[in-house]
Amino acid sequence: MENCRKPKYMGRLTKYYKKKLFEYLTCNIKKTPEENIKKIHLAYNVAFAAHKGQNRKGGLKEPYITHPVEVAIIASKEMGYGTTTVISALLHDVLEDSELFDKEYIEKRFGEKVLRIVEGVTKIAKISGENSTEQMDTFTKMILTIPQDYRVLIIKIADRLHNMRTMEEMPEATKIVKSAENLYLYAKVAEMIGLWHIKLEVEDRSFENLQPNTYKELVEYSQKYDFGIIRRTKCFQIELQQVLINYNIKRRLENYIDEYKSLFGNVDLKYEIITVKRSFYKVWTKMWQKKLNYDKVHNHFSTRIIFDINFKMNRHFAYAIFWLIADAFQFREKSIKDWIVKPKKNGFRALVFDVIYVYNKQVTVQEIQIMSKDDHEIAQFGYLKKDDEKPGIDKITKSLENNTKEDNEIIEIFGDIIKTDTIYINSPKGDIYEMPKNSTVLDFAFRLHTEMGLKCYGAHINESSNLIKRDAVLGSTQIVKILTSDKVVPTEKWLDFLVTSRARTALKNYLKKSGQIIEFISEGENLPEGFHYKKPFKISESTFFEIAPCCQPALGEESMVFINEHGVPIVHKRGCSQVQEYLATKAKRTAIVQWEKIDFKYAELYTILIKGKDRVGILRDIADVITNELKINMNKIFIENTEDGLFNGYIELYAINKAVFNQIIFNLKKIDNIDLVKEK
Repeated sequence: MENCRKPKYMGRLTKYYKKKLFEYLTCNIKKTPEENIKKIHLAYNVAFAAHKGQNRKGGLKEPYITHPVEVAIIASKEMGYGTTTVISALLHDVLEDSELFDKEYIEKRFGEKVLRIVEGVTKIAKISGENSTEQMDTFTKMILTIPQDYRVLIIKIADRLHNMRTMEEMPEATKIVKSAENLYLYAKVAEMIGLWHIKLEVEDRSFENLQPNTYKELVEYSQKYDFGIIRRTKCFQIELQQVLINYNIKRRLENYIDEYKSLFGNVDLKYEIITVKRSFYKVWTKMWQKKLNYDKVHNHFSTRIIFDINFKMNRHFAYAIFWLIADAFQFREKSIKDWIVKPKKNGFRALVFDVIYVYNKQVTVQEIQIMSKDDHEIAQFGYLKKDDEKPGIDKITKSLENNTKEDNEIIEIFGDIIKTDTIYINSPKGDIYEMPKNSTVLDFAFRLHTEMGLKCYGAHINESSNLIKRDAVLGSTQIVKILTSDKVVPTEKWLDFLVTSRARTALKNYLKKSGQIIEFISEGENLPEGFHYKKPFKISESTFFEIAPCCQPALGEESMVFINEHGVPIVHKRGCSQVQEYLATKAKRTAIVQWEKIDFKYAELYTILIKGKDRVGILRDIADVITNELKINMNKIFIENTEDGLFNGYIELYAINKAVFNQIIFNLKKIDNIDLVKEK
């Protein structure tokens, strides 16, 4: 329909343009009764009058009214929300941007619910933007509005998504900060709510802004490899389909599950097999974490088996299907994830596992997800059709109700809530604790009690007497006994491996009280002369800086710099999750790194002593770390073997400062068979 297209703006807000823009709005929202259309029309007129004379930022040259219209369309058409949300989206900037309409007017015309939502969005907007001193204030205000009406959150996510879709002409610094905020908070919240399609788009658009070169590489990899990956996946699905047909799925299921024979009866068990694609951001995250090439990531595309049955999907049913598949394909034992018995925080329910599939004489891995039709709809679009079921929102609301915490602690608590990848840890007493994935022994100790965390020196796992260090990463279903001692002295280094916000907050509070670290200073204090977050931070051989231990960027690599509380520039890889958090919460202390030409005639000559067990390729690995991974110039390398299969030697190399040299030492120590690395 022609009216479903957005009218072209010709530079004037004519009556004709106003009419056509409203037709565009009503054509692109959910069908609604005529009486509701009248309410929406009134809200549109109010928003049109409030924003008259305002234009959007950047190079769009559109009237501002197009923004609330698009936000309303996203909230309705793409998120599935109704009239109240549409009206609130249209009005979401009215209180902030115009003096024509006040709270009393909005409440009188549209009701108390709409006013509460609009006020919630306004409170957030007032402290964000260029003049904000603390981005965390924005997040805190948004979080605290959730128990009052979660639709504030829906409108903010829709608002962010539209801004991301129209950000081409915005300054690079603005794009980077907003994108980091999206990955740090908004994409995770969208996943928590169950808005999977929104989450994927926010992730990829943010990823493209944060790491344009890396994103471009992934697009090129996709063009090169995806056709082959899709063909391989489709061939697997054809074989899988044939397996299910040959096994006469209904009869086999009756044999597997005796108690369901009466339920199956004459029911026709329908199913479909579809393909689910990962976002570029998720693919890159896996490549980053596991050091994989693009074509080695096995679940770019997952196979989802969706059953349409007349009784609720449960664990026994899913496992019955699983065993049918396992009869035909070898499955990877440690790959099974049972999200049916313990659904994810956002309500995702499925049995997920990997199988081995031989394609063109090559062994490949295929991921399979088994779920009901209802669970598939929830996985894609959340609980939009189920007003009484919103597990993600309910979990957030319950955690924030009757809140008495400080603002910074609210953020920390919320950070743990929205981490949807979880594991389950057992205490020796049999209590089960839900923890974010990659939690360490120390995280669990702090979860049990702050004092236990502060005194933790290790743990025993699964009743073993072996000592596990406090920085060891825990696995799901493990039984963990925390070991403590009064002689333990917590240090700032513990922050390097803590995952949970609860543990980090508790440790920071202790370190501040003991004087080991200082309270973080305001965004404008203790910055290098001439530093500005919107300008590149230039690094040459004369610049003092430190290499971040979390991601270890090489000289010349795409990087960001964060100025810590002591005024020291810390250089991170541009994709580092830590720098994304800084961008999202302390953006005015963060900037893009511009590497100047490093003249190594000003670099210092260092000598490293190195010892270890000899093996084929160890010299190549040493050289690779120094010259390829860290981009350092070697002056000399000398290695000699001893009779007992050991080697020792030294390396001479140039480093522009001590921080870079220390990074070389750190990286060399990670090479297999290296026993000793130290400065001569």
